[in-house]
Amino acid sequence: MKAVQILEDVDVNETGTVSFGELIRWQGKASIYAWVDELHATVGSNLGIPEDGVERGPGGIPVNDEDIDYGGEPIDQNRLRSCVRKVSILLLT
Repeated sequence: MKAVQILEDVDVNETGTVSFGELIRWQGKASIYAWVDELHATVGSNLGIPEDGVERGPGGIPVNDEDIDYGGEPIDQNRLRSCVRKVSILLLT
């Protein structure tokens, strides 16, 4: 079993538990990270969640505001209102 082998490799002081320090010093920790990433992708895929973890609505637009990347620049609320107003006028004409 892989878990038993990992425990034997990582637990250098043979206490039966793995400390954070032992895990960090262990050369094989990348295999654990890869396994967790693979598990996350598999579960997410089975649940219909994309790999980036962002729930998207129609057209691929993020559902939650905090998931939207605005390019790191703050949004000017007045400019946003103006743009929305112009788009509304265009749609209504």
